[in-house]
Amino acid sequence: MRRYALLVCFLAIAAIVKAQDGYTHLFIRGGAVYKHAAQASIGFDFASQYHRAYELAFTYYRGKGKYENYLAGINYKPVIIRNKNTLLRFRFGGFAGTDLKKFIASPNAGIEWSQSLSGNVDLIISNNNGYFFWAQKNQRWRITAEIGLKFPL
Repeated sequence: MRRYALLVCFLAIAAIVKAQDGYTHLFIRGGAVYKHAAQASIGFDFASQYHRAYELAFTYYRGKGKYENYLAGINYKPVIIRNKNTLLRFRFGGFAGTDLKKFIASPNAGIEWSQSLSGNVDLIISNNNGYFFWAQKNQRWRITAEIGLKFPL
């Protein structure tokens, strides 16, 4: 009888533990964009093997002179450095969207630092660098620094 109880206990633990393989996060970020602008993002982080991830993000950008963009983007994030509670990832991908007058698209690259605050919440600091084609001329080059939180789903 003890063996069966122990087996049931181990199976229950095995069903709960995922070892961060295939986890999904919801994130919320906000921050500043070089030269007098701000940006806010919300999205999903989908993990793959070896702590790499894919990100699907929806971004609101507000620049100088009340210029606004609504963007959707996808990024691939391979790991540069991984520690017990810290991840540093390179990120590259693209954004596409509108400023309600014309289409805007951009390739982008940057880095992301993630630090576990507790078992379920991560602090993230990210950087995006990109050239936004067909955006307003004085707001095409963007260097972004965002800070936010990541919650598991």
